[in-house]
Amino acid sequence: MLKRLIVPIALAALALPAAASPELAESWGAKAAALYTESVGYLDAARTGGAPTLPDHYLIDLERFSATATRLGTWNDQVSGAKDLGCIFRGMAEEAEVQLTALEAAKSADASETALKRLVTLFDDAQEISVAAAWAARHDGQMPDGSDGVPAACPANPAMAGRITSY
Repeated sequence: MLKRLIVPIALAALALPAAASPELAESWGAKAAALYTESVGYLDAARTGGAPTLPDHYLIDLERFSATATRLGTWNDQVSGAKDLGCIFRGMAEEAEVQLTALEAAKSADASETALKRLVTLFDDAQEISVAAAWAARHDGQMPDGSDGVPAACPANPAMAGRITSY
């Protein structure tokens, strides 16, 4: 239920940033670093046996992270960025939403711990992906290793098409 209240707020806040760009990718990576640190604290609390109480700002930040990842995936595809990155961004957006739902439904410290572990890993990976995306955008779609991301890891998810175009 809280998610239904948070989503409109998070989406309204998304209208404020400029269009997706290498700078937005870098900003998203910086937010991932902050969320990583915050999530590690909640994970430590869950490991000590207490299901952590997650503040509203954290849940809103997870929604924003997910929505921004979706925007970055669409942007990457539109600017002919490295082929895998659009898919990776969309996958990260979906994973953030799945884990947010798991956190909201968690009835035990173990359930919270499982979701938080996945989020910590996600935010760690997102920091690297943001750097690669910004690099590729500034270097004609080339990845830092000189490849163009081929073969693509996955196609755009048709089930997400309505959501992707709405951001």
